[in-house]
Amino acid sequence: MPQKTQEARIASESASRSASSSSGETSSSSRSVPKSSTVNTDNIGAKVYITATGKKYHSHANCGNSKTAYQVSLTEAESRGLSACKKCY
Repeated sequence: MPQKTQEARIASESASRSASSSSGETSSSSRSVPKSSTVNTDNIGAKVYITATGKKYHSHANCGNSKTAYQVSLTEAESRGLSACKKCY
């Protein structure tokens, strides 16, 4: 290959690498990988029982004296500020 053609090719490759660096492209080895998610997916969709006046949620409707427990999602119970019953959890 003639020397001028080779120099032009090297200059072109150098310019191309420089342009890709400045455009924000990164190689896969320099990309940051997010650490494990902190979202707890164990209880997604879990159902619990609560009463109209209680401060706890239960794993089954007949825990304690309640005859009027109704089912809601665990997320809903926690958003209401309720905590787990120590008898059934």
